[in-house]
Amino acid sequence: MVGHNTLPDTTSVTVGLFLPGLLTAPPGWLPAAPAAMPQVDALARLLSRATPSHETPGDHLHSLADLFGLNVPRDLDVPLAAMHFVSGAQTDWGMLVCPVCLQPDRSGLVLVAAEDLVVSAEEAADVIASINQHFQTEPWHLVMCDAQTWWVQSQRNYHVQTTSLNDALSRDVASLLATGPDSRYWRAMQNEMQMLLHDHPVNLAREAQGRLPINGIWLWGSGVAPSRCAVRWRHIVGKDMVTQALSVFCNSALHGHNHFAHVLTLGESVLVVDTRCHQALEQRDAERWQAEVERINVDYIKPLLQWLRQDKRHQLLLLDDTGRRFRLSHTDLRKWWRRLRPYSYWCSGGGA
Repeated sequence: MVGHNTLPDTTSVTVGLFLPGLLTAPPGWLPAAPAAMPQVDALARLLSRATPSHETPGDHLHSLADLFGLNVPRDLDVPLAAMHFVSGAQTDWGMLVCPVCLQPDRSGLVLVAAEDLVVSAEEAADVIASINQHFQTEPWHLVMCDAQTWWVQSQRNYHVQTTSLNDALSRDVASLLATGPDSRYWRAMQNEMQMLLHDHPVNLAREAQGRLPINGIWLWGSGVAPSRCAVRWRHIVGKDMVTQALSVFCNSALHGHNHFAHVLTLGESVLVVDTRCHQALEQRDAERWQAEVERINVDYIKPLLQWLRQDKRHQLLLLDDTGRRFRLSHTDLRKWWRRLRPYSYWCSGGGA
């Protein structure tokens, strides 16, 4: 859990970087292939000059909620549906519903990456209408936010713990289904929805066109919205669904990654959330992971080191999803006696 000492204060301008997967090399890369590690001198300098600390790790959704100052117990979902789509009253329960494609694999049924399953608004509306009609006697119904994201609007609260869509990608879903007191009910609902999709007209048309079928439903992000807190980050840079939901709920201004350079000139606290390294690791794509690390080095680390040199009040906080924290100030950059170590050192657990 992120401690209070890691949050922005009123006497300095802090930029936070939440980069899950940044310091976790793909299996087999260390120590067998240190020469193949990403070439990221600026990132290595940041890690070597910074003051490290370590806190109790959690999954990246709860770690991110902590950064926003939200108190979400580890045995509950981060309630993204309630935070983003329902009215905001603390009695409103919601759950995200995402259309997916499940494909057989040697290990079981694997959830296909969302970018490989393009769903139109018309297709989503047709499927949602069929599901709502089939389950019309249940105390809930589905609502479409966009073609790729739907949510359960319910008249009652349910108690389930789920796995996020990103964490389920490219993995056997058998061990990732909902748990908790009401999980049996929602597993049955999920299974019945998928049976309904089997010969749905939308899927018959997709298969005739050679497209992947929408043969699965993924449930996650359930619960009631937590208490709101004071704004801790004036600006958020990120584009994934989780970051959007947290930004909306916490009244922080949300920007795309391509606006980072402009946001950095505003003189207010900024949190950058980039989960693409984590996604590459989840999909077991070592080449993509290396490319993402090198992109982060160019897009964020190099300009931030220059930003730190410009004003002694500036501070940088880098966090990953393993509980590791690195705080770097203007003064820290001048601490030449702190030995410069290669990026491979930090990925192998160095400095922990």
